[in-house]
Amino acid sequence: MRRRVLLVMQRLPRDIFKRVLTDAKDVELVGELASGDDIAAKVHETRANFIIAGSGEDASAVTSFFHDYGELEVLAIEEDGDRAFIYRLAPSRSTIGELTPEKLAAVVAGEPAG
Repeated sequence: MRRRVLLVMQRLPRDIFKRVLTDAKDVELVGELASGDDIAAKVHETRANFIIAGSGEDASAVTSFFHDYGELEVLAIEEDGDRAFIYRLAPSRSTIGELTPEKLAAVVAGEPAG
């Protein structure tokens, strides 16, 4: 499945994730937002099916409208950038562990976490 990725976080981490995912297989970056922007409207506009968000209020804002988008998955990155969690409507949360560029690209492309 091709991932249509929306980045929801501050500019510096967004730029890092864009560099990591630019050449990732089956990944298309469809948009980006800063914290506090209208995430639901951007998901609707871009038809994103995968969101990478900074944890905290970004991830909370995204998971609040999960029920409207059945295939939506959210990768929430912890503040220090070392760990991440994936949320699915199923509902489930899988620990990814130490976050590396390779792991990030693999998880976004749909490979199992862990």
